Amino acid sequence: MSRPVRVIVLNTDESFATPVRAHLLSIDSVKIVAEVEEPALLTTALEQFPAEVVFVHLDPDPEGLLQVAGLACRQRPELAVFALASAADGPLVLSAMRAGLREFLTKP
Repeated sequence: MSRPVRVIVLNTDESFATPVRAHLLSIDSVKIVAEVEEPALLTTALEQFPAEVVFVHLDPDPEGLLQVAGLACRQRPELAVFALASAADGPLVLSAMRAGLREFLTKP
């Protein structure tokens, strides 16, 4: 059996924490190794918990969270950083890709 994909979730929206956690935990090959509510603590979480993927929920502060996510991309280029947001307007998606994020997902 292969090792599960280790995920760190950066989410500042408490109302979205339970649904995103439930969805990720429903996938057999995914293991959440850390949930970070404070963007400034993402770097610390990356140092403490080995992970292959970081999910960054961009709502409600896309600009600030993209800065933190972009820093993680530059510090750990092997890390897959995915953005998750309620809106997928062109400028936001372009900003995410320019920051180094690999995927942009919209909430259903």
